[in-house]
Amino acid sequence: MPLVLTDIQAGMQEAWEDAQAAATAAAEPNKKFVEDNSAGGDLTAIKEQGLPVSGAQIDKAAAIAFGLKAGIVIDAYIKSADVLPGIAVAVTGSPSAQAGATTAPGEIA
Repeated sequence: MPLVLTDIQAGMQEAWEDAQAAATAAAEPNKKFVEDNSAGGDLTAIKEQGLPVSGAQIDKAAAIAFGLKAGIVIDAYIKSADVLPGIAVAVTGSPSAQAGATTAPGEIA
């Protein structure tokens, strides 16, 4: 039975949640660094050293997590679709070229 739109919507929601969790986990060293180096509001160490994890690294972790989940969900959704039978195709040429002049019911594999 084909997936319904809510299945793919739920999967995309899960992918987004996985991405958020991955971003939060990737940024954890930054949070600890700020906590360890901002006592009394002194941000000198942070300004001099920068944060241990770049924004690009955090974004990459989120993108990977999203892609892993979303890819599986999208693949399952596409593979669940029924192929409609009887789609006419060109019937020119020799009889052997005309074999299978219409499609048959089946599933996308």
